[in-house]
Formats: sequence, C-alpha cells, structure tokens
Amino acid sequence: MVGRRALVLLLVSSLLAAGIPKPARAAELSNAAVGVAGAFVNSLLRDPELQQLLRSVTSELPPSIKEQLEQIAQLAVSGATPDDITQQLELAVSSLPEETKSNIKQLISRLSYVAGFRLMAGAVVKFKQDKEKPTLQHKDNPTPIPIGTPIALSFIAAALLFLPSILSSGGGTLFGDGGTPNTRFVDNSDGTITDNQTGLMWEKKSGGASTSRDGQGVGNCLHCVNDTYTWAAAMSEWLSAVNGRTYVGSTQTGYAGHSDWRLPTIVELQTILLEPFPCSVSPCVNAIFNDSDSFTAASFYWSSTSFAASPNVAWSVLFLDGTVVNMTDKSNNALHVRAVRGAQ
Repeated sequence: MVGRRALVLLLVSSLLAAGIPKPARAAELSNAAVGVAGAFVNSLLRDPELQQLLRSVTSELPPSIKEQLEQIAQLAVSGATPDDITQQLELAVSSLPEETKSNIKQLISRLSYVAGFRLMAGAVVKFKQDKEKPTLQHKDNPTPIPIGTPIALSFIAAALLFLPSILSSGGGTLFGDGGTPNTRFVDNSDGTITDNQTGLMWEKKSGGASTSRDGQGVGNCLHCVNDTYTWAAAMSEWLSAVNGRTYVGSTQTGYAGHSDWRLPTIVELQTILLEPFPCSVSPCVNAIFNDSDSFTAASFYWSSTSFAASPNVAWSVLFLDGTVVNMTDKSNNALHVRAVRGAQ
C-alpha cells in the first residue's frame, strides 16, 4: 500500500531528525530504523478510522495526480528552487476534488493525533526506566536503536499533536487559499491583470499579429497574441522592448509603467491554467485572460525555466489542454509569450 510506505518513510525521517547516534554500520541503522518505523506504522493502521480514511483518499485520487507528481520529480531533477517545487505541490493539491482534500486533512489530523499520543505514552514509559539506556528494537530487525532521550520523543509527539492546528490556522493552507475565484484575478484596466493569490501581475494580450518586425525581430504589435518568438529572442529583445527600450520606429516606456517584466517560470505559468491536464476548455486559461479585450492562444507558451539535464531545451505549457512540456527546443521553435512581474 502506497500510504503505508509513505508513513514508514515519514517516521524514519522523524527518527533520524531526533538525533539518533550513528551506529558502526549505516546499514544497521537503515534496516533497524525501517523495522521500527514499520512496526509503529502497522500499529497506527490498526486504528479503524485511519483505515477508512486511507481507503477513501486512495480511491478518490484522480489519474492526473500521477502525471503531476512526475512533473514535480522532473522539476527537482532540473534544478528548480524549493519555492518552485512547493508551488507545484500546491498546484497538484489544488486540483484535487474538495471531498478528497477534506479527507486528506482528516487523515493527517487523525494520524497526527494517534501517533502523537502513542509517542507521548512511549516517552512516559522511557522516563520511568531506571538507568537502562532507552532503545527500540523490532523482532524482525534485532539491532537495537538508541532513541536518544525521552525528551526527543516528547518533542516529536508535541509536533504531531499540534500539526492539525497548524494546517487549519490562518486564511489559507496547502489545501486552499480561503478566497473565492471571483476575487482572485483583477483586471487593472491598464493592460494588466493581477492575481491576488500569487501576487503576480500579468500582461494582457491584444488580438491580432504584428505586420512587421524591426531589426531585432520584435513585432510592431508588442502585445499581440499571435506573435511568436524563439526562447532567446523572447528572453532578450522582446522583454527589452516590453521593459522600455527604444527600437526602430518607436519609443517604448515600460509597459503599464513598469520595467521589471520577465517571462514566467514554469510553475508561475501553470497558475493561470483553468484546470490541470486534460483541460475541458480550450484555451485552458482562466476566463479573464480570454475575453472581449484579453486573448490567449490555444497553443504553446514559453516559460523561463530551462531543463537542467539539457540546457538547449526549456519548459513550456500548451494552453490547448494544459499539457506541460519539458523538452521544447529553444532554437528551433517559436512559441507564444506572456510577460509577468512580481513575486519570484
């Protein structure tokens, strides 16, 4: 069971973080820690309510969650920042049905309480021991594990008991932002849209396409939705024009009074998708980005995120159906662009 394995790994991490002394052989620690953690998880899963919640959560997960988790793994491999990976996890969670989110929160809360109380009870028992050094030992892994002191157990128990309160505190959590879809995006009436959830300001695209290009390859309709650029041109000449450089035939000030526009990261670009792949609407974008005076092409858009394993390619998003692509050749492809500013 995936849930059981995840719980074992979580507990092993907790035991290691508690300051367990390293044994002479690392393999002994690994085998013994997994044995102890497995025994503890098995005892937790005897709780009927936990069993029911695990069944509910695993049966409700949509097929797309696997693809999203694979994308997160690829981001980690490609050198994405912790903030990018965290935001990608939030996107994955936000795509879950509300009932599943509720069940996950209940599962975490129940698991935290059950594990917290059991660890606290274990700490009390350890306190009562005389001069014997506290150890944990499992019949299938006879190597004793020194667990440090009962104080370490108490701290872990306290953290678990307070975890449900932390998850539900404040106006938003990993399981929701506490806001409403109608107030998230705001048209600023100056050619920009602000996302109140992420703090990002987005360029609005106008209809049509450029009729000519200057010597640097920048179109005479800087914000036209149908214009496309190679990755290098988008990252340099086009952004330079958006941020206010003077080019042949025109003097530009920074768009909407700002000169810090950039291409969005792959995580940021996905935040304006209407829903994860496979999207039921095309273009797959929040309605405010595709209405009477704001346009989105149902095609590929560049992100600024390169693929670390192959620097000649970059990540992109297909707004036809929400597909995220990690192998788009920077030189041989001309894609659509949308500028963003803020956050990061």
